[in-house]
Amino acid sequence: MGPGSDDAPWRGHGVSAVTRWGHFGPTWIATSVAAIIAFGLDPVPMTNASALAVLVAILAFALIGWAAMRQHDRQLCEICVLSMPLNLAEVAARHRLRFAIVHAMVAKSIAFSYLAVVVGSDLVLLPGPTIARIAWAAIQSTMVYVVLAYSSHRRFQPWCPRCMGGDGERDHSGDRGPAPLDNRSR
Repeated sequence: MGPGSDDAPWRGHGVSAVTRWGHFGPTWIATSVAAIIAFGLDPVPMTNASALAVLVAILAFALIGWAAMRQHDRQLCEICVLSMPLNLAEVAARHRLRFAIVHAMVAKSIAFSYLAVVVGSDLVLLPGPTIARIAWAAIQSTMVYVVLAYSSHRRFQPWCPRCMGGDGERDHSGDRGPAPLDNRSR
């Protein structure tokens, strides 16, 4: 199957636009966060109609990327499988911090605390002076890492030491891990 062949996965008859877009969902969300940060660091008065339109477009772009990513993650994807590295265990071992973040976010108290800090920074730091907006940008940029952590966990979940106990056996220590994306895994 060469890059120009008609039976390449991207050109398959069962591949929808959502599936194609879903591959790039994490990138779309990260780009949207970066655009919002740029918009916040150099604010344009919201009385300007074009500024409001740009802000709405960025948010719509992020929501479409998130929805496409979620739809993509609900099925086995030939393109994702073909792009997996041969040394999966080694790659997964490098993502221990990402896996830990995903598993920490399972605790509602941690997830809500994180959300409170992100939203609170919008309310407290964003309207402030330049140094406060820089601190706001640093807090907002953590969302990119969280999205990448979830994306990595989805791809390498079979090799996640917390999901599988590190040796293929389920760890029964009480850490149940992230909820499954659908009912197929039950």
